[in-house]
Amino acid sequence: MHAAVALPGPEGITPDRLAAYYLAGLENLSAYRFFFADVAYLVGRDPELATLHRAQHDWLTATLVTLFEILQRDGRMDRALGDADLRRIAVNAFIVWWSWLGYVRSTTPEVKLDRRVSAAGALQSFLILAPYLEPRYRARARAVLERRAHLPKSRR
Repeated sequence: MHAAVALPGPEGITPDRLAAYYLAGLENLSAYRFFFADVAYLVGRDPELATLHRAQHDWLTATLVTLFEILQRDGRMDRALGDADLRRIAVNAFIVWWSWLGYVRSTTPEVKLDRRVSAAGALQSFLILAPYLEPRYRARARAVLERRAHLPKSRR
């Protein structure tokens, strides 16, 4: 996970790179779905695993906030959002991202969990952030996710 969401240097975050962060997260979950199938049960039974899970959540949330701050710095994201709201957006994205596979399995159990399903989850999570992004930047990042999910282009 850490390698998939490594933040950029001073060059900033392109729309393709932003989409890649969302895709990498969902593909990582899909690759280890045996673990994420019932993580609440697992962490409830193992205090050490629960500690590791909370640390992962805290790291990923802080990383997303930093990513959002970079987007703000570069004029790609609404600069009026303060630290508390950036964290709320990060937590909301995490919730959707983290629960995506369980949601898909519970609503469409016959679906094959493949890259297309991961990309659809990445788009679902991205849409939490999307309203706060500069319109052209948002459209370019969204187009990458839609292509990967094999979805028709939305009317923006």
